[in-house]
Amino acid sequence: MRKINKSLLITLGGTAIAAVVPIVFTPIIAKLYSSSSYGEYAYFLATSNVICVFFAGKYDMAILIPRDEKEANNVFSLSVLLSGISLIILYIFIVLTQNFNSIWKAEISDNIFLLPIATFFSVLNQIILTWKVRLGEFTKISINKIANSLSYAFLAIILVKIGFEKTGLIFSLILSMAFTTFLVGFTKIKEVFFSTGSLKDIILASKKYINFPKYNIPSSFIETLSLQLPIYLITYLYDIGILGQYAMAQRLILLPVTFVISSIVPVFRHSAAKEIHETGRCIKSFNSYFVGLTICACIIFPILYLLISFFLEDILGAKWLLSIDLMKILIFSVFIRFITNPLSSVIILKEKQKLDLILQIFLILAVGSAFFIAYLRKANITDCILYFVFVYILKYIIELIIAFNLARKYESINS
Repeated sequence: MRKINKSLLITLGGTAIAAVVPIVFTPIIAKLYSSSSYGEYAYFLATSNVICVFFAGKYDMAILIPRDEKEANNVFSLSVLLSGISLIILYIFIVLTQNFNSIWKAEISDNIFLLPIATFFSVLNQIILTWKVRLGEFTKISINKIANSLSYAFLAIILVKIGFEKTGLIFSLILSMAFTTFLVGFTKIKEVFFSTGSLKDIILASKKYINFPKYNIPSSFIETLSLQLPIYLITYLYDIGILGQYAMAQRLILLPVTFVISSIVPVFRHSAAKEIHETGRCIKSFNSYFVGLTICACIIFPILYLLISFFLEDILGAKWLLSIDLMKILIFSVFIRFITNPLSSVIILKEKQKLDLILQIFLILAVGSAFFIAYLRKANITDCILYFVFVYILKYIIELIIAFNLARKYESINS
């Protein structure tokens, strides 16, 4: 328990520093970029996130599972190689289809050739961080977060000053991700390319963990699409400027929360995976983190709501008033997400990919229904987001109940 607490303190310490940077710089960046620029950036990022699902075949999720280090290394190598192959395939696809407006909408067509490299570095960074989780190198995970946060903020400001007002955010994303990927993972990447490991072993690993691409690609695609669906539907129902307002609201409300969650998730996974290996269940880890997360949420979110209500307008300026109103709605679903997101890792650690797929199918149908209701009622953006928030609160509650039942159930996993 003492080791777990130390790991958590390390990651939370790094997270706290990494979270302060965008909180400090976002008001500056918000005044330098228009809501339309934020809208185009959000559309680009949403598309990249959807494509990310396919790049590594979701084998990166299996890195934590093998007890044997050689087998885990084969899974890592497989993930990196698949990402490289996917990068080439995506570039070929873009070259062949770049003039098809039905595929590439105006919101992304100007930046279409940046999409593969942005996606590649995003996936590669995630693969390396998952490997660091396996090794328990939480200090390096914290360094990655701090470096990414700082480099993104500085690049966004510098690029807009030299004339990249329209694409500065996108270039900042790519360059900061590339920098932090090689900063933390260069040694491991080099090991993959110069490894003497057998291709046969990598193929065997791909067969052993075939359930990850088989079930987690559809599941993750549906989950990611449902998360990004508001981006596409807001663009369709309203305009790119309102999308920018929503993107700013989502960014600000998720900034502190996402950084905290992303720090807790690897520590919880490490703890839960170890407990599963030893006992076949992870109820102790689940209960411990559930209590801690709930207490933190009950402290953080009332304070956050007050800050949004009374101080944010003076910080951001009048042009972001709609974003502030949307944040007051989004905060309720983010509250539940803060508690549920780390604990839902149990579903993957117990290798319940089919169950996860069912959950995500339910989610995308519910999200689509919420926006369809908004379309039929000709609802304004505020009411539309209300429907969306209700759906996510319901989804997180169901997911939490399922994760709890799996955590207390004895079940062996693959060695």
